[in-house]
Amino acid sequence: MPSTQAVSVNLFVGVGSRSEPQHLNEHHPLLLEHMVFKGTEKRPNAILIAQEIEGAGGTLNAYTNKEFTCYWNIVPFDRFPTAIDVAADPCSSTRSSNRRRSSARPRSSSRS
Repeated sequence: MPSTQAVSVNLFVGVGSRSEPQHLNEHHPLLLEHMVFKGTEKRPNAILIAQEIEGAGGTLNAYTNKEFTCYWNIVPFDRFPTAIDVAADPCSSTRSSNRRRSSARPRSSSRS
């Protein structure tokens, strides 16, 4: 549309439900999708992530299909640098608590 002055940033990650072993019931990519919105080092909680985009008059979301996960946002064209920064931020700086949660292993119990 000639009068629309918006940009969309889409980050595609090559992990979808097809990548998941059946015994995990295809939930792992969805879990990762949700963890991205929990926070990063730069934006430590979901509210700050949303404020960056929604405060600029945009919207953001994500979806997972069989082949990939897509993180996307749409903003007014003059906020393109913000859109890129928000989309790229989770790729390099997820919060360490998220990293620990995703790498946690079940503890073995010992009996005396």
